[in-house]
Amino acid sequence: MSAKRRINKVLTKKSYFCVANWASLKKTLLFYGLLLLSLLPVRAQTSDNPFELTHRLGASATPQAAPSAVAGENPFDLIAPTIDRPRAKAKAAAAQAERERWVPKKLGKDNGFVFTAEIIGLLYLTLLVTLMRSIFQKSGRAIYSENMLNQVYRERTGGLLTPFLTAYTLFFYNGGLFLFLLLRHYQVPYYYGYWVTLLLCIAAVAAAFMLKHLILAILGAMYPISKETSMYSFAIMIFAIVLGLLLTPLNLAIAYVPNGADIFIYISFCVTGVIYLLRAFRALSIANKFLIYYKFHFLLYICAIEIAPVMVLIRLITMVQDYI
Repeated sequence: MSAKRRINKVLTKKSYFCVANWASLKKTLLFYGLLLLSLLPVRAQTSDNPFELTHRLGASATPQAAPSAVAGENPFDLIAPTIDRPRAKAKAAAAQAERERWVPKKLGKDNGFVFTAEIIGLLYLTLLVTLMRSIFQKSGRAIYSENMLNQVYRERTGGLLTPFLTAYTLFFYNGGLFLFLLLRHYQVPYYYGYWVTLLLCIAAVAAAFMLKHLILAILGAMYPISKETSMYSFAIMIFAIVLGLLLTPLNLAIAYVPNGADIFIYISFCVTGVIYLLRAFRALSIANKFLIYYKFHFLLYICAIEIAPVMVLIRLITMVQDYI
């Protein structure tokens, strides 16, 4: 073999070796390059986010990983950021206090308050009976005797209305106390304290009867029946005075008889029903001369003024019992 051919053969082997080494080097560089690119996201995740606004919210707003020691929790859940702002906290506390204020509560067995209310009623009754014993005696006889009712009505028109109005307030107090004891016994939710609730019950009873007197006064002014409406309005007052006397011992029994409140509540309803029926018969005797000529108007009055309020009251009681 000539020297030229040997030289060409050696150069061919060297060039093949160089080419093979260069190809292997390129593969090695490509592998390390891909490995470097795969590690760059991990590096970016461990670095700070340039778009994070943590410095504006403070350190307390930084999300923190939930503790994974509690069983059933995901260790990768993030706790919502909380901003420590005194004004926001004060506003949230005020809103919570306002919501708790209007949450209905239950009238509990506050015997001290009931004892005080009963003592006030007994003292007021004692004062009225001492000063106006004849008013209560005449009112008791007037519910059975029409002549006595006419005599008492003449005394009322003669200027003795003030004693009857004063005795009338005893019914407002005892009626409101009876309503309060019903709410207390059946645990009806309320929004105010004991005294405010009692005053609201008294005001409700007084408003209901004052509204009836006002309606009768308007009817007497509109139609030629002013004498009859005035007498019937006075009869309502007389029967209410007697009912106020009867409610005094019943309220005491409802409040303090052990395991007997339900019985005396039913007795109170029966007594109220009897007084109401006696008053209705007395109203018929007062308006008997209008029944023949004005049957429709009389029936309309009975349905709108006498029966409808009772039906509404019964409906309210049933709704309260369903609610409880």
